[in-house]
Amino acid sequence: MYSKECRQEKEIALKEVKTLKRINAQLQEEIKALQKSKFYKKNCALRKELISQKEMNEKLKKEYDIGVTERHGLKKELKEARGARKRLRSIENDFTNVKKNLKTTDTEVKIQEKPKRRASTIGKFARSS
Repeated sequence: MYSKECRQEKEIALKEVKTLKRINAQLQEEIKALQKSKFYKKNCALRKELISQKEMNEKLKKEYDIGVTERHGLKKELKEARGARKRLRSIENDFTNVKKNLKTTDTEVKIQEKPKRRASTIGKFARSS
């Protein structure tokens, strides 16, 4: 009895193996047919294009990151240049103020340098008027 049951199980297993092999062969044929179809080729082309787009995206991202760091450096330089311009303007303003002050002091000095009138000449002008 035991051997009968084993034989029956063996036969059932063999039948299942045969059916699985047949199904596998059919699936392999369908795969080959799909690979020959234009949809499969189109899908492969799209996949390759997607991969190339991803690579391009990564490359552009790296370039963008480099650009951001360069832009940050340029912003820093621009800020320094603005600061230098402000300092230059303040120096120019100080210089013009000093010039104005010198002009006023020159006139003050000139006023003081004028010869003093004598009392006798002042009297002459007073009499004539």
